[in-house]
Amino acid sequence: MKQIEAKKFYPELETLRAIAVLMVLMAHFIPEDSFFYIPYLWYGVDLFFTISGFLITSILLKARFMTDKSNKTLLKNFYMRRALRLFPVYYLFIFFFYFAKHWGNLQMWNDDYNFYFFTYFQNIYFFKLGNFNSMFSHLWSLGVEEQFYMVWPFVILFLSKRWLPYLFGFIIFMSLSLITIFQDVPLFRSLTFANFHTLGIGALFAYFHICKPHNIIFDKIRSNRTLITIVLTPIFIITLIYSYKLGGVGPLILEFMLAITMVAYVITSTYGWQLNLKYITQNKILMHIGKISYGIYLFHLPLPAICAVFYHKLTGQDLIIPHELFSFLLFTTLTIIIAHFSFKWIETPFLNLKKKFE
Repeated sequence: MKQIEAKKFYPELETLRAIAVLMVLMAHFIPEDSFFYIPYLWYGVDLFFTISGFLITSILLKARFMTDKSNKTLLKNFYMRRALRLFPVYYLFIFFFYFAKHWGNLQMWNDDYNFYFFTYFQNIYFFKLGNFNSMFSHLWSLGVEEQFYMVWPFVILFLSKRWLPYLFGFIIFMSLSLITIFQDVPLFRSLTFANFHTLGIGALFAYFHICKPHNIIFDKIRSNRTLITIVLTPIFIITLIYSYKLGGVGPLILEFMLAITMVAYVITSTYGWQLNLKYITQNKILMHIGKISYGIYLFHLPLPAICAVFYHKLTGQDLIIPHELFSFLLFTTLTIIIAHFSFKWIETPFLNLKKKFE
């Protein structure tokens, strides 16, 4: 290994996380019949997957090649750090709704959730159900990520380095093929292996970023990253709008373009935009939103229903918000405030423990 990128923090990736989570909030908080509704913003989740594929694979590659620790120690450290990052606030969140139903008469939790949600198989629950009619439906993506985290360290730490890019290419191809074959199966896209194209392309980028930074093709992509991203964006949007006209291959082309476009944004945000955009890409507010994006994503969807319940208990009247744009701004602001204090008071004490597992 000639060179390993040792950088741990990518400020513009935080901004990209902020954009991803704001896309999700807009998708969920603005009604489809609203003038302000923008379709397809749920692809913010795929942006999260690509970022995760890149960051998690980078962490594991650095651990494998920059330390002399045993694989057993590396696995223990990885899983402990992931658990400290994800579990405390997640389990606090679902325990709140579980106990609120059984002891507080807040009827939002369904006991059918128990096994699937406590074991991070939420996506399997919704796939079996066949719909996302739940105030907790957004948690399917956390199930995908957790299942990915459980398997991926063994792949990165134990497979020969020379075979890694071929494996990444294979799982991208497999995911695209399965999506095409099972395109008519409801919620097939909620299954973990149906998201390996976005996770896998993030991992492929991590491989070149860490192990082959001077590869000729990769170097050209990196050097022209901003132009490539700008060109790919309208192509992806056009594909998004017209892919249904392509028949059976439409989903294949759309999902391929999705993966390519998402990783273009991740590459550009990792190395920096080659335009004078730092007032956006390194904006402190956006970076903070990106920093607390896990909490924002976790808390956001049930929030309007909770507000409606408490408003009715206090006033005896239904909560009616006069304008959908005001509703979006209100619930987005409340979600960010809750996530901010969650990060400060709940998540940070556990994050500080991660230093014990470096």
